[in-house]
Amino acid sequence: MLTEGSWQDRPLPSESCLADQFNVGRNVVREALALLTAEGFIDRQRGTGTIARHPVHIVARNKLRSMLDSTAFKAPVETRVLHWERHIAAPIQAHTLQIPQSEEVLFFERLTHTRNVPLTIWSHIVRGDVQLSRPPEGNVTGPVDLYTMLELNGAEIGRSTIRISAVAADQGIAELLAISPGSPVLTEYRTVFSPKDRPLSISTGYFRPDYFSFMTEL
Repeated sequence: MLTEGSWQDRPLPSESCLADQFNVGRNVVREALALLTAEGFIDRQRGTGTIARHPVHIVARNKLRSMLDSTAFKAPVETRVLHWERHIAAPIQAHTLQIPQSEEVLFFERLTHTRNVPLTIWSHIVRGDVQLSRPPEGNVTGPVDLYTMLELNGAEIGRSTIRISAVAADQGIAELLAISPGSPVLTEYRTVFSPKDRPLSISTGYFRPDYFSFMTEL
């Protein structure tokens, strides 16, 4: 009900009402509310009650598009490119992209945010023979979606492999996402392939877990 926005405009019911509604004991309700508070879904304040912090965005993963594609994310989103540079591929990057270690790759990082709340930080490594145009400086309205960037620059996309896990945020990630170091973050590891199964890019994305819920349709 929190992810569906049922209590965005009013406090949550009392513990006893929730216990009756879900047919559980009050201790179960207290434990659930404590967990939701720790995960950042709700705030509990004396005299105010239990308040939903913000809507959690349920994102369907049934197409090759970014999490913050304009059709998937129902909030105004801005993107800022933090780094954009070319360097010689590291051994693991060359192995994954199936290129010689002496070849260059494009490395860039981008931060997305909505209403001044940071949402994701992405690091991308793109094959040097795939030409990408650098986005404008400063904040760009709408996400800088790598899938779209590849297609706009003439690259054909065949498939993408995606692995999602939870990791503890290090100091750098914590600062960018405005969370405490050591907090769990949703992490996506992604490799994009051409129709001929040639790796085009490898990416790592860190997501604030209190803003996203994943749904996969097969």
